[in-house]
Amino acid sequence: MNATTRIDSDLSAIRSDLSTLKGDVATLIEHFKDKANGSVQDLSDPITAGIRCVSKSTSAVGERTTTAIDRWAERQPFLALGVGLGVGCLGALVLSRRATLP
Repeated sequence: MNATTRIDSDLSAIRSDLSTLKGDVATLIEHFKDKANGSVQDLSDPITAGIRCVSKSTSAVGERTTTAIDRWAERQPFLALGVGLGVGCLGALVLSRRATLP
């Protein structure tokens, strides 16, 4: 009986150690998960800020270009009409050739 009691005691200690180990592993996994999420956020913040900056810059350039083209077209309406017709004809020519290619 003494050996059985000792085996039961050892099994109980092993179960306790395994339970503690399970809790430690779960805590470690949570820690790594939090670290990984924080690292991804740290990397994505500057990228997002850069994209926003480029977007604002591009938008501003587009607005300035549109305004400049509008002013040019108001000052030289016949030339603007000719350029528009020329671009339209070239576009139609390119599209018609694409349609006939195999």
